[in-house]
Amino acid sequence: MPSISNKKNIMPKDAIVIHNVSKTFRIPHERKTTLFEHLTGLFDGKKGYEEFEALKNINFTRKISICTAQ
Repeated sequence: MPSISNKKNIMPKDAIVIHNVSKTFRIPHERKTTLFEHLTGLFDGKKGYEEFEALKNINFTRKISICTAQ
């Protein structure tokens, strides 16, 4: 275990590491309420929704500190 005087030379480790996080939401254009609407939606070839990318390849690193649990 290093002494207190050597503590300044120690590189802090990462407490939290996040790499390439993405989140996509599907926003429907029309609400389908019946079984018939769902079945016809499978065969008409149209996408009944719009894709929204809220996060795209996000990277984040948090070092250990006094405020971060060790």
